[in-house]
Amino acid sequence: MFCGRLIRTSRMCPLAARCGPSRSLTADGRDRSNLEMRPARVILVTSCIIVTLTIAVAEEDSTTPGAKLYEKYCANCHGDELHNNSGIVFDLRRLNADEHARFVNSVQHGKNAMPSWQGVLTTEQVEALWTYIRAHAYRP
Repeated sequence: MFCGRLIRTSRMCPLAARCGPSRSLTADGRDRSNLEMRPARVILVTSCIIVTLTIAVAEEDSTTPGAKLYEKYCANCHGDELHNNSGIVFDLRRLNADEHARFVNSVQHGKNAMPSWQGVLTTEQVEALWTYIRAHAYRP
């Protein structure tokens, strides 16, 4: 007989009161309750991994084109990965969701020292930049 601590005894283990009731074992001495739960554990762990990877891939897929465009056209002034510590240029992470038109206007026509990107960036590229910036925006 085995107690909760899997100690082989011919009578009740002195620690059984703390360990819990005796467990059923397989012929080779493994705890049967662990084997019975193994398929459920595998399914649960596998499901969690799949969900996590799906979310990560979906998030990366939606922001990757914008990230590449940002690095090519914007990072020189606005900072790598939107980390603008200079205080000289606008911190794009401060753009609110309702400021899309302001963003598009600034990109297409320029503002202060920022050049116009009209004719350089397509509408789809500007939208990809907006998606990337909003994904990394400050949350209120």
